[in-house]
Amino acid sequence: MKKGFTLIELLVVVLIIGILAAIAMPQYTKAVEKSRTSEIAINTKALFEAENRYFLATGTYPSDPASELDISLPSNCATASTTSGTVISYDCGKFVYMFNTNSPHVTGRRVGSSYEGYRIASTEDGLLCYMFSGVNNFNKLKELCKSLGYKCKVSSGSTLTDC
Repeated sequence: MKKGFTLIELLVVVLIIGILAAIAMPQYTKAVEKSRTSEIAINTKALFEAENRYFLATGTYPSDPASELDISLPSNCATASTTSGTVISYDCGKFVYMFNTNSPHVTGRRVGSSYEGYRIASTEDGLLCYMFSGVNNFNKLKELCKSLGYKCKVSSGSTLTDC
């Protein structure tokens, strides 16, 4: 009597593994993205609080947050670029952090992901997750923001409305 598995048995095992992988991958992706969004939120909040401490000490907002704040940006951040005269951006690989040099406003956003299109902003009222109207994956982003407990807003021009 021969010992071993038949081709059908092997195909059934491969099929079961494929089905399990198809179910698990989206859940894994969501968990990773939640983790990265939490990282943006933690860093954004810490940078916002450091910016407020700087303002209380000097009466102005930092013109070069990387060197003037009492905390550091993540170590992989590239040099700053000024986008509109008052907004300074730091590209930190998977994230970009933006500072407004005229007001207490720090924003973090995700880049290089299917979840790209939302921003986490630290404001006096707490953390705010907002996205732009017309973004391709709006419902996925809305679900991500709400699952983390952030206030969710949609930006349409210069107005913000609730999700």
